[in-house]
Amino acid sequence: MNTGKIGENILKRSVMTQLHSKRREIVRGVAAGEDCAEILSGDGIITVSSINVCIIDEDTKEQIVLKRTFNDIAVSGAEPSAVLLSLIIPQEMQEAGLRRMIAYADDMCMESGAQIADCDISVSGAVESPVMTVSCIGRKTAETPGKAVPGDDIVVSKWAALSGTVLLVHSHKEKLLKRFSNSFIDTAESFTRLFGVAPEAAVAAKSGAGCMHDASEGGIFNALWEIAEKSGVGLEIDLRSVPLRQETVEIGNYLDISPYELMSDGMMAAAVKNGESMVRELKAQDIDAAVIGKVISGNDRCV
Repeated sequence: MNTGKIGENILKRSVMTQLHSKRREIVRGVAAGEDCAEILSGDGIITVSSINVCIIDEDTKEQIVLKRTFNDIAVSGAEPSAVLLSLIIPQEMQEAGLRRMIAYADDMCMESGAQIADCDISVSGAVESPVMTVSCIGRKTAETPGKAVPGDDIVVSKWAALSGTVLLVHSHKEKLLKRFSNSFIDTAESFTRLFGVAPEAAVAAKSGAGCMHDASEGGIFNALWEIAEKSGVGLEIDLRSVPLRQETVEIGNYLDISPYELMSDGMMAAAVKNGESMVRELKAQDIDAAVIGKVISGNDRCV
């Protein structure tokens, strides 16, 4: 199989068909387009959980996997509270490196209002780079619709390929510095500060968004596909309306890489009845946003 997150067909064919145990309190579980599970408790509170795994072969990956998990909780309508952290580290890693990773993870949890509630760490000769698994738990008082309906506008926040641009800079920095200035590269690297989507998720919830999805692995195309798949609807998207930073455009052109399938942590897509109103609310909070298309009946997903 290809490296990275497994595809939807494999998920349906080889994972979901093997899951037969059921419990009434699990109101949302493993499914295409779902990044969180939702569990209903007796007091009417819904516990939301998300899990992400990443090979930490550079500092940026650590931030991405933590932010991505917090983002999953945010777009479900909950706030992150408890984090369960698991690490498999290589034998060559020094204790100082482990200390740095834990301190960094704790800083990010404090920034998001969460706490590391459990931590499991193993050393293995089978890995060359640390493997980090982040599970996050949040709570909310009401189940969100989770579905887009025909007639909804599709709104996106910030810009596509933010995390993908940062990773390209880290992977090709020497080559890129032959073409671009230091300040240009520094600006692209600073996109890490934009990876969170909690503020726009809060605005989307107040705007009555029926479905929210953070664009992470697979980029904006994958996020849109998952919205349509989980809702059983079609989409009409204007590619020219998808916001991109100029740094992303120029780096992508130079490396001959399309930005629309690059990891896009920091961009959120939402289906909402009045997209222009939501865009105005986001911009009032200094969050860039745009309406990029409509939800339609049927299964056609047209870009």
